[in-house]
Amino acid sequence: MARVWQVLLPYGCHTVAIASVLFWVPMTHEIWKVKARDSFAARREPYWGPPLGEGKSLGFRKIDASRGRWIAKLRNHTGHHGRVLGGLTESFDYDQARDAALHWFKLFESGITDDGYTVEAACRDYVEDRRVERGEACAHDAEMRFRRTVYGTAFGKTPLAKLWTPDIKRWRRCTGLSPLSQNRTMTALRAALNLAVANRRVSSDRVIEWSSVRKHRNADVRRVLFLDQNQRRRLIEHAPGAIGDLIAGIALTGARPGDLRTARRSQYEGDRYESPPWHEQALKETQQRHECGAEPPMDWADAKRKLRK
Repeated sequence: MARVWQVLLPYGCHTVAIASVLFWVPMTHEIWKVKARDSFAARREPYWGPPLGEGKSLGFRKIDASRGRWIAKLRNHTGHHGRVLGGLTESFDYDQARDAALHWFKLFESGITDDGYTVEAACRDYVEDRRVERGEACAHDAEMRFRRTVYGTAFGKTPLAKLWTPDIKRWRRCTGLSPLSQNRTMTALRAALNLAVANRRVSSDRVIEWSSVRKHRNADVRRVLFLDQNQRRRLIEHAPGAIGDLIAGIALTGARPGDLRTARRSQYEGDRYESPPWHEQALKETQQRHECGAEPPMDWADAKRKLRK
């Protein structure tokens, strides 16, 4: 639409001239009114409503007499960008389309431009991040969990922008893992999705979807089982080679397998015995078993002779 404005321009010291200046004002349409939309002719170019901000517009593309689509348009230093928000329905009228457009503008300006970023893509990026930041062992653990439960699944193909709490809970139930393993796998998945938020691949509004999935309660409780002397003897008899020696060492000292595996001859000097770091804790645990009646006190020298017969 062209409008003519009368502008006063000074000329000389005592005279004033009137100049006509022509401005171009873009035409907008009342796309929020049903009657106005009904009167539009079908065409590909949307009918644009009033601006929603600097360089931000919402338009209505008329397809035919009964159908139309809402279109958002953004202009910034990188150029022009558009997005189809959805078709015109009773539940997606002008007000809903306007809210969707404002939400898209916000995401785009924060650097989030890809709505197709999936759960599997987030997991793969997380594995690579762990490999760089923490090392191969950390990356390998996460990758094995994702290979078993995420990669190549319908859940893995879900875009993060469309991921909801019930979807995550349903996936967790269908993994076939024990409650403890489900908790550990969920921890890795949650870390991967949080990294996607930190890398601006998805809006921070989505965090509530996976943070709402709580751990299984009491899943981390260890099963405690003590073998009596006869059971330990039979176990050692049927254990081959060095495994039997290791089990005998555990039975005689109460030490953990890793402690005995890392023990060195340098810790012993003739008759002088240098106690390893784990020995005091092992003695405490043995004493606790004696006190609770799970294991009767015994003569360790005699026990060693019997175990080595």
